[in-house]
Amino acid sequence: MTASFRGAVWEAARENVREGDVMRALGLGGTQRVAPAAAALACALLGWIAAPAPAQSPSLFTTVGITTEQTRANGGIRGGWTLPAEEMPASRTVAVPEDDTQDDVPLRMPDTTGNQPNFAAFQGQLLTLRDEDRGNYTRIHFFGTTADGSGGGDFVLTYADGSTQTVAVSFPDWCQNGHRAIGPLSKRWTPTGQDGAPCSIFHVPAEIDEAKELVSVKLPPSTAGGPPEVAYLMALTLERASGDSLFRMPDLSGREPCASETVPPVTAHAFDPAEPNGGEGWYAGAVGISLDATDEEGGSGVEQVLYRLDGGPVRPYSGEIDFDDDGEHTLEYRAIDCAGNAEAFKSVDVKVDAHAPSTSARLSPGTAFGPDGWYDGAVTVTLEARDGAGSGAAASEYRLDGGSWTAYSGTISVGQAGSHVVGFRSTDVAGNVEAERTLPIRIDATPPATSALINGAAPRPAYAGAVRIALVRSDGEGSGAAGSEYRLDSGKWTPYAGAFDVRALGAHRVDYRSRDVVGNTEPYRTLRFTLVGPASSPAPAPFASLAPPGRGATTLGAFRRGRLVVRIACQGVDRGSLSLRVDRATARRLDLASRVLAKRSVRCGDQGRASVRLRPGRKVRRALAHSRRGVAGRLTLRLGTATDEASIFLRRG
Repeated sequence: MTASFRGAVWEAARENVREGDVMRALGLGGTQRVAPAAAALACALLGWIAAPAPAQSPSLFTTVGITTEQTRANGGIRGGWTLPAEEMPASRTVAVPEDDTQDDVPLRMPDTTGNQPNFAAFQGQLLTLRDEDRGNYTRIHFFGTTADGSGGGDFVLTYADGSTQTVAVSFPDWCQNGHRAIGPLSKRWTPTGQDGAPCSIFHVPAEIDEAKELVSVKLPPSTAGGPPEVAYLMALTLERASGDSLFRMPDLSGREPCASETVPPVTAHAFDPAEPNGGEGWYAGAVGISLDATDEEGGSGVEQVLYRLDGGPVRPYSGEIDFDDDGEHTLEYRAIDCAGNAEAFKSVDVKVDAHAPSTSARLSPGTAFGPDGWYDGAVTVTLEARDGAGSGAAASEYRLDGGSWTAYSGTISVGQAGSHVVGFRSTDVAGNVEAERTLPIRIDATPPATSALINGAAPRPAYAGAVRIALVRSDGEGSGAAGSEYRLDSGKWTPYAGAFDVRALGAHRVDYRSRDVVGNTEPYRTLRFTLVGPASSPAPAPFASLAPPGRGATTLGAFRRGRLVVRIACQGVDRGSLSLRVDRATARRLDLASRVLAKRSVRCGDQGRASVRLRPGRKVRRALAHSRRGVAGRLTLRLGTATDEASIFLRRG
């Protein structure tokens, strides 16, 4: 059978000529007998006419050349490079690419999820057109690109009459210039990152024979020029001169045909939680949004669902979308069916505040006057709450030394002497409450107080013979005494380094004073006495005293960490011990066999004073850690025959 005759018969079949008409046209109609050869020929022709059209070719795609950021590891161009699907038309859609400024030719996007091949390297693949795609066309449009150089080859077009036409196609290098259909894009994906190369998908049109019916297109066997250049076909569009359907876009992926329809699917969203759980429409925590798309009954079926967040790249929907970034967000979404019908983007707004506000504190004065953060007067605290992109801070509150919470209304004033802790926190509009923050403040606005002892006892007006004078100082809840000085009989001021002797007979005057760590200095005090009788130096009477520690050190936590410091003074004695004891009831409550919480040896020293740090043992530390209330105890200083005691209360903290 010649090609022209075969074409005529095919044309008759395409025009729906009835079987009897063909038989009559061959002289085989009616009841007349026919020669066996003629009958065989007629049967063969009728069988050829009635045979179904050739099936769609298998997928032409060989390479994953387009991926999302999540699937970029599947890339197959040049060892793992791909174009970003986030910047291209949606997967499997049929539309005119927005970047093509030279014409309005549409194309069919392949699957761009990056989970299957979507580029056809030139390897001689054959695309046999389905019945609905066969026809007479004036032009054919090739969409593709070339990696590592410009390259292409000869496409072979086959018509229904058996004739062929060769079309030379060369795509530019993917990051160079040309007739762009898509691009230039902002980057390429690599297996682990990206680069900023401006790559594109290019458009190459060609004229073809309109008088003949196109039935197949064969790709070049390889890329002209050979490695490293590899040319890729992404889409193919056929164009008619006129008619209701100017363009046909064969599916190069080899998929089963979709139902022919024009109604796009419909997508709905749902929140989890269903309603905002914070104030003024805010979600106080992460929120999930799920999408559900349906296609009309008899439609081609939902192909995929896409979304984009806050105007960002379009991504394929694969499950509930979680929002935990604070701020007001806009989610846009749509679905695409198998026939390529794309739903218009819908949008929904969501306000998320998954994080509590953050509060900062500013002190005035801004810098402490003394060392270790001690201030010499009242301190003002100003709070400032920020909530970033969240719902905004609604209120702040504070408390002093673990007391009750108080609404913050402007400033906080702390003026009482001692070590304090200001706690503060804020709440945002969504209802998130900040974890308590703390700020230590130490205030010492008063000078220390100094007293004088003569021979270890309170001064008397007159003494027989020489005397020894000792100074004892205390700073209460303040920063602690840092130094003392004295002057004898209106002489020069002398730093106090320990007990000193006065031997000369007659009337004497001793002025003395002390200063604390902050620098507060007390007005000098005066001691007057008279020495009569022999000028021998009597041995001073034994004397020992202790000053209870400041309030900041009298907490269970400070004691457990070894920060309980007791200042002692002495005269006429040197070595001894300092202990902290509790009563029997407290020891039983703490489940301790001994009433002694801590004890250590002490030496008063040549200067007649010292600082002693008490540290509890491991068992005591463990017992105190589980105590639900404060502990009352007794400090006892023993230096030879001299003793002193003071009550102490270790509060929780």
